[in-house]
Amino acid sequence: ESTVSIIVLDLPRTLPNLKLFDEEGAFFNQLRLLLQTWTFFRPDVGYVQGMSYVAAMLLLHVSGTYKSFEVFCNLMIRHHLLALFRVELETTRAHVFDVWDQAFTATIPDVYSHMK
Repeated sequence: ESTVSIIVLDLPRTLPNLKLFDEEGAFFNQLRLLLQTWTFFRPDVGYVQGMSYVAAMLLLHVSGTYKSFEVFCNLMIRHHLLALFRVELETTRAHVFDVWDQAFTATIPDVYSHMK
């Protein structure tokens, strides 16, 4: 119940210039539903400040609340965002360095091989 109240407090702070996620906004209820569903789906994690930005971007770019929730769950579970929101530093650090290596290798391989 306290998590639900935190979500409702956080929503108007999500991309406030767009006015889409405040109580009068077109996406307020969808964002609230998505985040509340997440907290029931993963009570061990619950809602963490910042998740609303990820969910908001999905609602703006993915068709439908259910599909947005599905993508949100996959991002959290399969793509290491869960470790970031749980503040699992070792997992997050390993993933960040892996992404860094991939990006560095793809864009400037000569510099990467010299620095390695």
